[in-house]
Amino acid sequence: MDSTLYVTSRTLVSLASTGRAPKLFAKISKNGTPIYALVFSNALGLISMLNYSVSLGKVFNYLVTISGSATYIAWAVIGVVHYRFRKA
Repeated sequence: MDSTLYVTSRTLVSLASTGRAPKLFAKISKNGTPIYALVFSNALGLISMLNYSVSLGKVFNYLVTISGSATYIAWAVIGVVHYRFRKA
């Protein structure tokens, strides 16, 4: 498991440094640990492991709920930015 996270995070850092992934993943800490890439890799691993403990339909519902919440938050931020733009 450790080697998988190591390879996944370093691959994500490499992709980000060449512009093929978001630049956020190219950032590393002082000691060379790619924190954002590791967190993202662990999150994907968690989602994939949910299939073992929860039925596939529930995992799909979780993902749909998360994406719906993200859409709502994005539109809320758009509304706030639009209001601040008009106010300025």
